[in-house]
Amino acid sequence: MKIKILIVGLIFLISTAQCAGSHEGIDVIVTKHESHVQNESALVAFAQECIEYGKIIGLSTASAIVYGIVHDQITARICPEYFNSSLHKPHRDFLCDVLGYKDPSKLSPTQLGLIFGVCATWWVGAGLGFPLAFAARAGNYPKLEAKDLIKPAVVLLTGMGLGSLIAGYIGYQQHQERVRGSIFGIDLLRRFEGVGYAHNTSYLLGALGGICLCLWVIHERKRLDQEQQPGHKQQQHKYHQQDFESSATLFSSSAT
Repeated sequence: MKIKILIVGLIFLISTAQCAGSHEGIDVIVTKHESHVQNESALVAFAQECIEYGKIIGLSTASAIVYGIVHDQITARICPEYFNSSLHKPHRDFLCDVLGYKDPSKLSPTQLGLIFGVCATWWVGAGLGFPLAFAARAGNYPKLEAKDLIKPAVVLLTGMGLGSLIAGYIGYQQHQERVRGSIFGIDLLRRFEGVGYAHNTSYLLGALGGICLCLWVIHERKRLDQEQQPGHKQQQHKYHQQDFESSATLFSSSAT
């Protein structure tokens, strides 16, 4: 009888230990699954963030290329000799060594504007795109997407175009007397100087405008963060109410 009781007790202890072990195994499996899900979520979030960074850098690069092509399509028709000067020796070497053009001076203004418009601007847009992406995405403030930067980019490019046009006209007029009597011809050197002024102004305004755009993006994110604060709308409503009461009081006093 005692032996039977001992056997039953041993069986009970073994089954209890097995149940406890199975519960611990289930807990370990659940914990590992949750950790795996968290890792996958973090990886997906990181991939999405990289895509957003890439969109902003791509937008900046594409904007610079489009502006460069349009800009050079105009200046190449004003003075194609400018693109064949020593100022663009790296681009001319690229045309000869990579693209196989034996004599770049024989290219049409359309070809010059297309090739130089890309070669001379893509690196500027990409260089601006990296700090712009960090300004728009890094930190804890509300993040901006590439679509939020389209309108500011258009404003910047429009300003660059107007500034380039004005600078080109000033350069053309300013060198009217200085080049008089040159053996290369007055008109050619005036056009050359005007195009040079236009190109240099575009680079300068692009650099300054890029810095201003990054600062604007940071300011915009701070503004959005303030608007998302719990008491912002109530405080703004209070200010509007105070302004209305002040205006009403002033109107009553003037009427009296």
